[in-house]
Amino acid sequence: MILRTSTLLSALALGLSAQAQAQALDYGVYGLGTWNKSYAFEANDHPNNTHSVPFSIGTGNYTFQVNVAELTPTDYTANSPQNPRQAASFYNILWEGGKSFNQSLRDAVTTGTGEGIPQLCLTVPMGPMSQAATNGYREQDNGDCSHAFGKQCMADLKKIDASTATASCDGMWMPKSCLAKFGNGGLGSAEIINPSTPSNETSPLLQYSPIEVSFYSSQIFEAGNSSFYAREDERLHAIFLSGIWGVTPVCNRVNNTKLDKNNIAVAQSGATGLRGSAGLLMAMAVAVAMFML
Repeated sequence: MILRTSTLLSALALGLSAQAQAQALDYGVYGLGTWNKSYAFEANDHPNNTHSVPFSIGTGNYTFQVNVAELTPTDYTANSPQNPRQAASFYNILWEGGKSFNQSLRDAVTTGTGEGIPQLCLTVPMGPMSQAATNGYREQDNGDCSHAFGKQCMADLKKIDASTATASCDGMWMPKSCLAKFGNGGLGSAEIINPSTPSNETSPLLQYSPIEVSFYSSQIFEAGNSSFYAREDERLHAIFLSGIWGVTPVCNRVNNTKLDKNNIAVAQSGATGLRGSAGLLMAMAVAVAMFML
């Protein structure tokens, strides 16, 4: 259950490009932060399905939870179906200890001798991954991306130093060996925690477990169409958390069914080679960009 005391980030929606929309067969949107709608809060609190995996940053233990849901939007337009529905996935981070996320991260990666709060950047591949990456991930991997993204990708991620990973929180450091495993939806990146934020400051970023860091909402469809929900339930989800420790990749699948190449839960073609960026406004993050692969 997600207990909200504040909004982590503004409700930013990242629109799919026309090319990515066609490949994903969906005109949905991706967001970094919280989907700030009451029906979305309810869906994240009471999802149709959920799966959680553990991961570590420094000495801290955390959980990456993916909730998937079919919900009824209340702000749909007159052109919407008679019985409107949306599919959604929510990315939540949880931890124990009764501390704010800022405090927990500081304790996990610093010596506790006066260092400030470290920077934390989030990068999210938007859209279905390749079939090989999706089917490569196994339930027993329990968050480990090695089988999904391959040894070369994981080795290249370990080579990324702290200055590169945190230089601008834009995801431009992502190795080509990893990009080859993603689809064509691009990368969404944002700064979640700014090192200049005092630990005692009253701020939406100083939130307690759990926090919603990203979401996806499908286009509105007629009730009874299960394909959009199945896509979120079956596709490979991943986040990359970067900071002074380097890069921490975490993978998750709610439903580990093996998928064929025509399933919309996997990318329908390889990367195009096109890579641009568009600045995005967020209330609590400063370096945000979307990259088309």
